[in-house]
Amino acid sequence: MRYLFLRAALVVLTVSSLPLRALAWGDVGHELVCQIAYKELTPATRTKLGKIMSADASAHGLKTKTFAVACTHPDHPHVRGDDHFINVPRNTAHITTEDCGANATCLFSAIKEDLAKFSDSSVSNADRKLALSFLGHWAGDIHQPLHVSFADDRGGNEITATGKCASPDYGSVKLHAVWDVCLVDQPRGIVKADLTNGPKIATIRTEAQKLQQGITAANRTDWGSTGPVQWADESLQAAEQTTTDYCTKENGACDYEHGNEEWATGETKRSVTADQAYIDANKATVDGRLQRAGVRLAKLIEDALGSEHANLSAPDRPDTVAGPAFDEARSAASCTPRAQCCKVCVKGQACGATCISASYTCHVGRGCACNASEICQ
Repeated sequence: MRYLFLRAALVVLTVSSLPLRALAWGDVGHELVCQIAYKELTPATRTKLGKIMSADASAHGLKTKTFAVACTHPDHPHVRGDDHFINVPRNTAHITTEDCGANATCLFSAIKEDLAKFSDSSVSNADRKLALSFLGHWAGDIHQPLHVSFADDRGGNEITATGKCASPDYGSVKLHAVWDVCLVDQPRGIVKADLTNGPKIATIRTEAQKLQQGITAANRTDWGSTGPVQWADESLQAAEQTTTDYCTKENGACDYEHGNEEWATGETKRSVTADQAYIDANKATVDGRLQRAGVRLAKLIEDALGSEHANLSAPDRPDTVAGPAFDEARSAASCTPRAQCCKVCVKGQACGATCISASYTCHVGRGCACNASEICQ
């Protein structure tokens, strides 16, 4: 057993010789994150994003014009290996700074680099499109718990998996792959045979909408007020929680297994049973990480493109419609003349200059839209 105070030094000595980790979220996970982000954007920002995505970036090997698909680009082929994860010592209680440790680069530096490129309007749209594909990918990676983890076991790649996730339908024979693929795909009824030519965009849109419907206005405010340090710390805490079964907490650290603080080459690898019970126990964590990643990525894009992030709690923020200015006097009147309304909401409720579902909360105040019940007969 190694002594605790040697751990950080051992990470420094060994990380450079370790082979690359497996991919982050599989294609399904990355596309879900970026589809959620796209639907969280204001209409004006979507238009700006569309112009960037329509640019010809084939010289970079990026041919798709679909944002969600572009977010898988850094894995096909897998490039910028160290940028996909963050290594921390096993005795790290919380992540409080943007520190790449022994590596020259990591997710912290990668997010900063590609966000700067994407935000620079003097950069060509083709290059901004490439930077966006990386930025979207990094937003997914930093929310995958086993991408903020320990160098010696390579984020769970030195832990084998058995059970349903290791079956041919998912092929997740390592714990890292269980989190990349099986925990995302299995609850959605997606198997490897469905992914021969990549995830079907219709499936991604449907599943992303389901996730987005679980995001509240309070979630958007809370999640959007944080940065990469907090995102990484959340992932570390998720990696170390009991249901993940990634490590064992002992003496102020999270050990590889009881009685063995760190995994070393040649040692017998421990195994995790990734059966239906394991999948069920971690579903809420996985869904929550995907939702947070999507909302936070949308905030980065909104800020980069200079648009205010819409403050509606509707899953798909509706377009605003120009119309007559709201007459404050009508709020005290018994009814409102139709001519004073830019839109009449027969279903749902008025919110600003548009209509939203009656089940959502309007945070923009009254505007030129009116409820049908308010119109003078």
